Amino acid sequence: MKKKILFTLLLVMLFPFVVKAQDVTVTSFNELKANNVSGNVLNYTGTELALTEDITLVASLYIKADTTLNLNGHKLTLAANSGNYTVVVFNQLTINGEGTVIVADYDGFATAGSGSPKLIVNGGTFTQTADDYMFGLFAGEMIFNDGTFTAPYCVVNNFAGLYNLNGKLTINGGTFKTTGTDDWGDGTVMNSGIAEINGGTFTSEGNESAGGFGAAIYTDPTGTTTISRGTFTTTGQGAVTIYNLGTTVIENGSFESTNGSAIENDTASSANASLTLIGGSYSDSANSVAPFVDNDSAQYTNNEGNAVVVPRDVLVIKTFPVLSDASQADLALINEAMSDGFQLAKTFDVTAWLVNPNDNNARVEQLTSTGEEVEVTLDVSDLPDVPEGMVREFEVIKVHNGVAEGLQADDNGDGTISTLSSEFSTYAVTYRDTDSTQNREDDSETVPTTGANPGTGDTILLFVLLMVFGLAGITVTSKKLANR
Repeated sequence: MKKKILFTLLLVMLFPFVVKAQDVTVTSFNELKANNVSGNVLNYTGTELALTEDITLVASLYIKADTTLNLNGHKLTLAANSGNYTVVVFNQLTINGEGTVIVADYDGFATAGSGSPKLIVNGGTFTQTADDYMFGLFAGEMIFNDGTFTAPYCVVNNFAGLYNLNGKLTINGGTFKTTGTDDWGDGTVMNSGIAEINGGTFTSEGNESAGGFGAAIYTDPTGTTTISRGTFTTTGQGAVTIYNLGTTVIENGSFESTNGSAIENDTASSANASLTLIGGSYSDSANSVAPFVDNDSAQYTNNEGNAVVVPRDVLVIKTFPVLSDASQADLALINEAMSDGFQLAKTFDVTAWLVNPNDNNARVEQLTSTGEEVEVTLDVSDLPDVPEGMVREFEVIKVHNGVAEGLQADDNGDGTISTLSSEFSTYAVTYRDTDSTQNREDDSETVPTTGANPGTGDTILLFVLLMVFGLAGITVTSKKLANR
């Protein structure tokens, strides 16, 4: 992979005031125009930069405040400093409004510096005419919510992982395209740090060559990329749509390579290569991966001969964040069903959702029950420590459709307990601490009966139901539900 190490930018990042041309502080568009001279460094400290006419920026622009750039339907051309970025964000820059941005030089926008720089793009049409990076993330964050971006080589590159800096790229929408005029292009999006892609359209027309893969999404050995949805296409000869040398997790999306491979997890080139495919649709010419057979999974072998399993038509139970406290009616049922000596610790609002991972629109259906039991895992890591010489017992009480039922609780030893259930509603965790030397006759009775609660509902804590994949909180772990 060809790496363009931008020494000038690194010097700016580490020693921003060592080498200067003429530094000028500006706070408005008019001041920017008046000082727009080649070689100048314009330190923008205003809160708004609203274009009132088209402008070609020949000076370097450093964003030194939380600034909003409003394109206002005008054209901004970046033509400064070949080999360096024209607009460098040290604080925060938000780009709003319809308008056009032309990156006429090699590099366009970058986030850099020792603080927490952030670039947010909410719209606009961006076109690059030179073969380098339109956006370079060296530190902080870049967030793309909308916009149209076209470049010969690469639209956005998260360099942060290469330099051991914190940097996160988030793409929620937009249209991203590389035209392939530079055949060694590695990706419409290149990631060496942390990247989350939650939507958008990504198209690469570049060819595979000795220096690159013409990919839509390229993940370096230091990168972690999570794709939850979106449309990803490559048309170049031998091009790989999703090329992974680091860690890539695909939850959903549509992936197509008309003249190459839909996915390549290149373990031959990188020992760090790790690919997880949870869902999505895949089509390519190299491996004939579409259509898959309509069963639990299909075997897909990539160009390196590495086999991965692609789930198909498997319905997955997930959980989504929900904040809720138990109703007074539920609390009364919980107190009535609680076993003697137990106290109420926490209540949870357990919800289950049925997700078809092959549906790129991510339509979901909420379930209140399933045909078979699934494991429900509850976080108890924040409960008081067990007193010395005591042992702790847990019981779970489920309240569903006005009926309280005790469920067996298994201590997993990692701050969580698990129970099996096919119904999803209000759950309560109760516990008691007993002398570890005492032999209790009811130790084998793991299903609670009735009794009084020495505690009250005043101690109930609100908790967030967190998503699956090992996050803390509540996880409804799916069993295969091939047929509902």
